[in-house]
Amino acid sequence: MLGISWLFLMLLLQDFAVFCNDYEPKYPERIRNQN
Repeated sequence: MLGISWLFLMLLLQDFAVFCNDYEPKYPERIRNQN
């Protein structure tokens, strides 16, 4: 069960990373203002 949970968690992290990468370019101004 632990192995399955770990794989599921890794998939979620990958989906989240892809979502962030797709989301960033749409709002470059907002990112610049934060920095």
